[in-house]
Amino acid sequence: MGYGSLIQATDGNLYGTTRNGGANGNGTIYQFALDGTFKTIYKFCKSGGCLDGAHPVGLVQGLDGNFYGVTTSGGAHGYGDVFKVTKFGGLTVLYSFCSQTNCTDGNGPTGLLLGSDGNFYGTTANIGSNGAVPNNIYQITPAGAYTVLYSTTLNTESGVLTLMQATDGNFYGTYSIGGANNLGTFFQLNTGLGPFVRALRPYGHIGQTAYILGYGLTGSTGVSFNGTPATMFTVVSDTEITATIPTGATTGTLSVTTASGTLSSTVPFQVFQ
Repeated sequence: MGYGSLIQATDGNLYGTTRNGGANGNGTIYQFALDGTFKTIYKFCKSGGCLDGAHPVGLVQGLDGNFYGVTTSGGAHGYGDVFKVTKFGGLTVLYSFCSQTNCTDGNGPTGLLLGSDGNFYGTTANIGSNGAVPNNIYQITPAGAYTVLYSTTLNTESGVLTLMQATDGNFYGTYSIGGANNLGTFFQLNTGLGPFVRALRPYGHIGQTAYILGYGLTGSTGVSFNGTPATMFTVVSDTEITATIPTGATTGTLSVTTASGTLSSTVPFQVFQ
């Protein structure tokens, strides 16, 4: 969720954002191929009033292959938006912040993450609001349906909130202030999502070792790569398994058979032959 974060997409290329620069000075989205080829795929603030947003923060790839992110300013109300963009540069604004009365939906988004249910999650940091606007943890669907999951009136302008999803299905994060000593908090948010598995590195070649993170992995009896079972795997701990990527494996869902059921990955594991 950091500014200018870089991701590797399922096509093998790297994608990222710049906060500023571009033809309009309000940030860009770019593609960087592993052979060194660089291409700008979108320049923000194309329209009057920056209705498409300005100053993007990071990217995440959705399950549909498109990229999603937020801008910290611009949009319909000037307080940032959530956008979807294709790798060819077609951008759609999904949601503009401060659309609700008194900006109860928040402003100053800090980034997005892909949840295990295929929806996106993020926080707002109330940039410049001095506590007058609630600080939110929100969910937004790929279609743009926006829901506030948790709200606080603490002013967090002095530090960006963080948010991540652990393999137990819960979300965890930090506030820069508040708590018993007003020095910040570490929190858990339960939205009802169940456990899943995630590869520490979501790609690999046949014969390489995959490092798999999960929850409740003690006693696991099988690992498969898109349906092809791994003949060699080791349960390292209750939260980690290592497995050799088997011959015949293809790109797709990573699954682990545990004592209480099968856990699957949200993001496809890419297998290179």
